[in-house]
Amino acid sequence: QSVSMRLLMMRAATTRWLSRPRNTPLAAHSQCATFLELAFADSALVAPTCRTLFCSVVSALSCTAVIGIGAVCDSAENTEAADATSTGANTTNGAAEYPPPPAKLDDPEENAKILDQWRAHIQSAREAFKRLDVQSAERELQLALEDAAHFGAASAPMATSLLNLAQLYKRAGRLEEARPLLERASDTLDQTAGPNNKVTLLALVDLANTQRELGQVDDASETFADVLHRLDAAEDAQVHGRAELRAVRASVLMQAARLDVRRGEHGAAEARLREALALAEARWGETSPRLFAPYTELASLMSELNRLAEARELCALAEQLAEKPAHKKHVVKLRERIEAAGSSRAV
Repeated sequence: QSVSMRLLMMRAATTRWLSRPRNTPLAAHSQCATFLELAFADSALVAPTCRTLFCSVVSALSCTAVIGIGAVCDSAENTEAADATSTGANTTNGAAEYPPPPAKLDDPEENAKILDQWRAHIQSAREAFKRLDVQSAERELQLALEDAAHFGAASAPMATSLLNLAQLYKRAGRLEEARPLLERASDTLDQTAGPNNKVTLLALVDLANTQRELGQVDDASETFADVLHRLDAAEDAQVHGRAELRAVRASVLMQAARLDVRRGEHGAAEARLREALALAEARWGETSPRLFAPYTELASLMSELNRLAEARELCALAEQLAEKPAHKKHVVKLRERIEAAGSSRAV
């Protein structure tokens, strides 16, 4: 009777998850995860494979790419998908597109087997990447993507697999292949984690930076604007998460400012960098090493605008916060550029 009751609890929690509104806030996701964990309280009564299956339902809350979503802060770690319409798998840019089959929630053994196989491919890809064997890592991640299709096109394993493969392509300089994968991953995360969830926002930031690196500045600008708009909505809805969200905003503002500089929009770039600096100061304090990045970005911009006194002052502030050898070298080079700009101006 206890086993039956717990299985009914797990099925109810899963049904609740799958039928949730698309814009369900993060708090509701956490409640669902907690409910599932309660259902698994007695591991001796419920098969371990059932635990694996139902935990996959809420894995969108913590899915991250094995290669890495990409840096969204100075030193922190961190869009529409093409739906498959044919009955077979179609290959596009190294990744296969599959029709979204319904999740087989009545077959926990099969689900657990495929999920374990999916994780094994990811682990093999990680090991291959450490050996700098990109070809083997790509093959393993493509196999993981095929396994993820079992859980549906809008599942957390699919989003994770898309991010993994996209990051591998980015590291290999294959940006044209990475972009569509990031677009699909962002759309999938919209449906699994939610449009304003942090992991969705980071995937969109990665997409925007990829577009920027491809020279698609208008698309990148539009994506950054979308992220900032979503952050507005997220801060309004998640009162207790505002501090962390504002740290993400500071990072996004800095990255968007680099794009503004590239577009020649120096006024917009300065406004964004100063807002990022103010957010960082409020979050971590005026003496935090985390202010190094906005100080150096602003100093570089001031130098480019021939506002050399401000550039020197910002560079000096950055130097006081430079702890890592790489940061100290960066300050030296920045100061050399500022002085070179001063010499050119004097001539």
